[in-house]
Amino acid sequence: CINQQDVEEKNIQVPLMTDIYSRAAFVVTYMGPEEPDNKEGFALLERLKEFYNRRRSDTALGSLVLHDYRLEDLGLPPSDDPSWASLRKILLRPWSSRVWIVQNFVVNEINYLVCGRTSMTLWENPLSCHLCDS
Repeated sequence: CINQQDVEEKNIQVPLMTDIYSRAAFVVTYMGPEEPDNKEGFALLERLKEFYNRRRSDTALGSLVLHDYRLEDLGLPPSDDPSWASLRKILLRPWSSRVWIVQNFVVNEINYLVCGRTSMTLWENPLSCHLCDS
Protein backbone atom coordinates (compact mmCIF):
# COMPACT_ATOMS: atom_id res chain seq x y z
CA CYS A 1 0.00 0.00 0.00
CA ILE A 2 1.06 3.54 -0.69
CA ASN A 3 0.48 6.26 1.87
CA GLN A 4 -1.82 8.58 -0.08
CA GLN A 5 -0.97 11.50 2.20
CA ASP A 6 2.80 11.26 1.58
CA VAL A 7 3.62 12.96 -1.74
CA GLU A 8 7.29 11.94 -1.59
CA GLU A 9 6.41 8.27 -1.11
CA LYS A 10 3.87 8.43 -3.96
CA ASN A 11 6.47 10.02 -6.25
CA ILE A 12 8.80 7.08 -5.60
CA GLN A 13 6.26 4.25 -5.61
CA VAL A 14 3.91 5.14 -8.47
CA PRO A 15 6.56 4.82 -11.23
CA LEU A 16 7.32 1.29 -9.94
CA MET A 17 3.72 0.23 -10.36
CA THR A 18 4.00 -0.24 -14.13
CA ASP A 19 6.61 -2.96 -13.65
CA ILE A 20 4.62 -4.57 -10.83
CA TYR A 21 1.34 -4.63 -12.76
CA SER A 22 2.92 -5.84 -16.00
CA ARG A 23 4.48 -8.84 -14.23
CA ALA A 24 1.35 -9.81 -12.32
CA ALA A 25 -0.64 -12.85 -13.48
CA PHE A 26 -3.75 -10.66 -13.17
CA VAL A 27 -4.86 -7.49 -11.43
CA VAL A 28 -7.81 -7.10 -9.04
CA THR A 29 -9.19 -3.60 -8.65
CA TYR A 30 -11.34 -3.03 -5.57
CA MET A 31 -13.70 -0.18 -6.36
CA GLY A 32 -15.27 0.21 -2.95
CA PRO A 33 -18.42 -1.01 -1.22
CA GLU A 34 -21.48 -2.11 -3.12
CA GLU A 35 -24.26 0.41 -3.69
CA PRO A 36 -27.89 -0.38 -4.53
CA ASP A 37 -27.60 0.28 -8.28
CA ASN A 38 -24.20 -1.35 -8.86
CA LYS A 39 -25.73 -4.44 -10.42
CA GLU A 40 -27.33 -2.33 -13.19
CA GLY A 41 -24.00 -0.64 -13.92
CA PHE A 42 -22.12 -3.93 -13.97
CA ALA A 43 -24.77 -5.50 -16.20
CA LEU A 44 -24.28 -2.65 -18.68
CA LEU A 45 -20.51 -3.00 -18.44
CA GLU A 46 -20.92 -6.70 -19.26
CA ARG A 47 -23.02 -5.76 -22.31
CA LEU A 48 -20.37 -3.26 -23.39
CA LYS A 49 -17.73 -5.96 -23.00
CA GLU A 50 -19.77 -8.30 -25.25
CA PHE A 51 -20.31 -5.46 -27.73
CA TYR A 52 -16.59 -4.70 -27.82
CA ASN A 53 -15.65 -8.36 -28.29
CA ARG A 54 -18.16 -8.82 -31.13
CA ARG A 55 -16.94 -5.68 -32.90
CA ARG A 56 -13.28 -6.49 -32.39
CA SER A 57 -13.66 -9.91 -34.00
CA ASP A 58 -15.34 -8.38 -37.06
CA THR A 59 -12.69 -6.35 -38.89
CA ALA A 60 -15.32 -4.62 -41.01
CA LEU A 61 -16.88 -3.20 -37.85
CA GLY A 62 -13.58 -2.66 -36.06
CA SER A 63 -13.60 1.06 -36.75
CA LEU A 64 -17.23 1.54 -35.69
CA VAL A 65 -17.81 5.00 -34.24
CA LEU A 66 -20.60 4.93 -31.66
CA HIS A 67 -21.87 8.45 -32.29
CA ASP A 68 -22.75 7.46 -35.85
CA TYR A 69 -25.41 5.02 -34.58
CA ARG A 70 -28.35 4.92 -32.21
CA LEU A 71 -27.35 2.88 -29.17
CA GLU A 72 -30.52 0.81 -29.51
CA ASP A 73 -29.52 -0.19 -33.05
CA LEU A 74 -26.30 -1.60 -31.60
CA GLY A 75 -28.13 -3.68 -28.99
CA LEU A 76 -27.34 -1.25 -26.17
CA PRO A 77 -29.79 0.61 -23.95
CA PRO A 78 -30.75 4.17 -24.90
CA SER A 79 -28.68 6.96 -23.36
CA ASP A 80 -31.45 7.86 -20.89
CA ASP A 81 -31.59 4.30 -19.49
CA PRO A 82 -30.80 4.26 -15.74
CA SER A 83 -28.05 1.68 -16.29
CA TRP A 84 -25.85 4.39 -17.89
CA ALA A 85 -26.17 6.55 -14.74
CA SER A 86 -25.31 3.49 -12.64
CA LEU A 87 -22.23 2.79 -14.74
CA ARG A 88 -21.21 6.45 -14.58
CA LYS A 89 -21.43 6.34 -10.76
CA ILE A 90 -19.18 3.27 -10.68
CA LEU A 91 -16.62 4.80 -13.03
CA LEU A 92 -16.55 8.13 -11.19
CA ARG A 93 -15.64 6.60 -7.83
CA PRO A 94 -12.33 7.76 -6.32
CA TRP A 95 -10.47 4.61 -7.43
CA SER A 96 -10.61 5.76 -11.07
CA SER A 97 -8.69 8.98 -10.42
CA ARG A 98 -5.53 7.20 -9.27
CA VAL A 99 -2.73 6.99 -11.84
CA TRP A 100 -1.82 3.38 -11.12
CA ILE A 101 -5.41 2.26 -11.65
CA VAL A 102 -5.12 3.44 -15.24
CA GLN A 103 -1.79 1.59 -15.41
CA ASN A 104 -3.64 -1.63 -14.42
CA PHE A 105 -5.65 -1.57 -17.60
CA VAL A 106 -2.82 -0.55 -19.87
CA VAL A 107 -0.07 -2.95 -18.81
CA ASN A 108 -1.95 -6.08 -17.71
CA GLU A 109 -4.38 -7.92 -19.95
CA ILE A 110 -6.35 -9.68 -17.21
CA ASN A 111 -8.26 -7.30 -14.97
CA TYR A 112 -10.95 -8.06 -12.39
CA LEU A 113 -13.21 -5.35 -11.04
CA VAL A 114 -14.64 -5.91 -7.57
CA CYS A 115 -17.29 -3.71 -6.01
CA GLY A 116 -18.64 -5.08 -2.74
CA ARG A 117 -19.85 -8.58 -3.56
CA THR A 118 -20.11 -7.87 -7.29
CA SER A 119 -17.20 -8.69 -9.56
CA MET A 120 -16.41 -9.20 -13.21
CA THR A 121 -13.51 -9.95 -15.49
CA LEU A 122 -12.79 -7.21 -17.96
CA TRP A 123 -12.11 -7.86 -21.61
CA GLU A 124 -8.65 -8.34 -22.99
CA ASN A 125 -6.94 -5.00 -22.67
CA PRO A 126 -8.34 -2.94 -25.55
CA LEU A 127 -5.39 -0.52 -25.50
CA SER A 128 -2.81 -3.26 -25.92
CA CYS A 129 -4.86 -4.77 -28.76
CA HIS A 130 -4.92 -1.49 -30.64
CA LEU A 131 -1.20 -0.98 -30.00
CA CYS A 132 -0.46 -4.47 -31.33
CA ASP A 133 -2.61 -3.93 -34.42
CA SER A 134 -0.74 -0.78 -35.51
